[in-house]
Amino acid sequence: MRRKLLEKGRQLFEIYGLKKTTVDEITQATGIAKGSFYNFFQSKEELFFEIFEEEERFREQMFVDMMSSAIDAETAVRETLKKSLRIVADSKLLRKMYEPGVYEQLLRKLPPERLNRHQENDLQAGIEFVRHFQEKSNLKQSDPEIIIAFFRAIFMISQNSQ
Repeated sequence: MRRKLLEKGRQLFEIYGLKKTTVDEITQATGIAKGSFYNFFQSKEELFFEIFEEEERFREQMFVDMMSSAIDAETAVRETLKKSLRIVADSKLLRKMYEPGVYEQLLRKLPPERLNRHQENDLQAGIEFVRHFQEKSNLKQSDPEIIIAFFRAIFMISQNSQ
């Protein structure tokens, strides 16, 4: 049942987004009672975020692939940025995540520890990626967190300009 909620939730979120999708629509699509939904998820925001995290796992795999390849740091950074932007452009769900107000809605509805854990995992994966290429090349030994913040800024600017 949980898997079915994730699948149907994904379909509805991709079409209507987080704001316009209701728990009623999700439960109708899965054929379960509304009360049963809450046995699996505390809110539609929690369901959305879990689907988002599944979708975002591309980043983790991309980092692993880049670090295990023989490419140089400059190429790895360029390719990572290009692939990240392309994947988000191709993913209806990831595009919905960056719609105005969605992140704020998640901040209001999700437990802070869940968001903090997600952000910390993102940061640690990024730090590992940056440090790997700093050690492997002549890449300037800047603070990895500053480099990651720079990449995030580029990414967010590109999302807001689309």
